[in-house]
Amino acid sequence: MEPTRYVEAGLTLNNAGVSILSSSAWPAKLDYTFSSDRHLLAMYLSKVGGEGSYSEGGDEHDFVPVGPVFFRPANLHLKVRGKAVGGRATRAVHCMLDDRRLQQLNVAGVDWADETLQATLDIRSSQLRSHFLRLMWEISQPSFATPFIADAMLTVMVSDLLNYLSPRDEKHEARLCANDEMVRKIRERICDLHAVTPTVAELADLCGVSDRHLLRLFRERAGMSLIEFIRQARLEKAMELLSSSNLRLKEIAFLLGFQSHASFTTAFGRESGMSPAEFRRAHRRSYRSPKPAEFHSAEDVAEAR
Repeated sequence: MEPTRYVEAGLTLNNAGVSILSSSAWPAKLDYTFSSDRHLLAMYLSKVGGEGSYSEGGDEHDFVPVGPVFFRPANLHLKVRGKAVGGRATRAVHCMLDDRRLQQLNVAGVDWADETLQATLDIRSSQLRSHFLRLMWEISQPSFATPFIADAMLTVMVSDLLNYLSPRDEKHEARLCANDEMVRKIRERICDLHAVTPTVAELADLCGVSDRHLLRLFRERAGMSLIEFIRQARLEKAMELLSSSNLRLKEIAFLLGFQSHASFTTAFGRESGMSPAEFRRAHRRSYRSPKPAEFHSAEDVAEAR
């Protein structure tokens, strides 16, 4: 059974479209194949789980984990399978892109080799995550300047995507791949929506390494500092809990690892430009009264995914 999705907000741009989607309950088991004649760059605000594999002309690629941020090239079939975090609401920001939009930065001419395709399913870019959050804010609180801001941001996001997918030094990659499992474990622990955000010391104990080694390893493999990732994950978790749960602010502050409601309010305001209460009031309206998306066919559902 496919999840029922709702369109909270959307915007049509030049050869592109941006929308915020939500589902009341995501299935616990994934077994779908998605395809579209448009490219999809997306970010889920809560962990969905599962793994994906591309197929083209009868050739299938290996299954790899699907992360919160991913890019699905047009006209390729993406099969998603495995266990998901089912039974709870999810939200996502989807950017649908035509070839003409991507041709501005030559992304449409990328050679989608195995390694490049696998990299698209778990895009670990702090810049893209930040852009997605800003884009979500612009779409949720539109003004006369929103189309211009969103269009410019989308161009920057495509540029960042191209840079992320550019080939890297093979020897460097081979050395870093040995640490992938450790970094994955760290990310899953930090991004667990309903678990208290861990400290660096707790993560180091989890991985059996020193604090210093963990900090160096994470920056090397993830392209950002562990402290920055924790701060960013906190903000994303806070936004998700504020918009889709009935937890009190002090309960959310505790889950995020803050010592007090006041320190949470200060940190959230510094990162987002508004207080937690203001964010909840602004986003609860769209969350509680979503408009059902009109998915009339499997192709429509696939494009929204």
